[in-house]
Amino acid sequence: MNHRTEFEPDSLDAEATTKTRPAEAPGIDQTIEGRAGIHTSSFGPRLLDTRQVAELLHVSESWVRDHSQPDGPAPRLPAMKFGTGKTAVVRFHPGDVLAFIDEQRQNGRTRGTRHSGWRN
Repeated sequence: MNHRTEFEPDSLDAEATTKTRPAEAPGIDQTIEGRAGIHTSSFGPRLLDTRQVAELLHVSESWVRDHSQPDGPAPRLPAMKFGTGKTAVVRFHPGDVLAFIDEQRQNGRTRGTRHSGWRN
């Protein structure tokens, strides 16, 4: 018995769809994948965990956890919390993380012009 859903095409369906569907214009998914090596799926970009964000930002996992808390230190890293208490899972949307990086880069440029100790 085949328990396939419409989101799980078999290899023949996937080949046919790829050949008949027109090429899509590059969008946020391709941009994210190109900039950070973040994987996407047919649903969009896959959510990142704390370890992946820490690797992307070159910081510790504890830094990511601290800065993703609603009352955590600045700069605030956008995160989604699934569940409550100690069993809650925290995930990050790749687009939010890339926007955070861009924002910090802009802040760094601004600091560089105001304080002689910061250079770009």
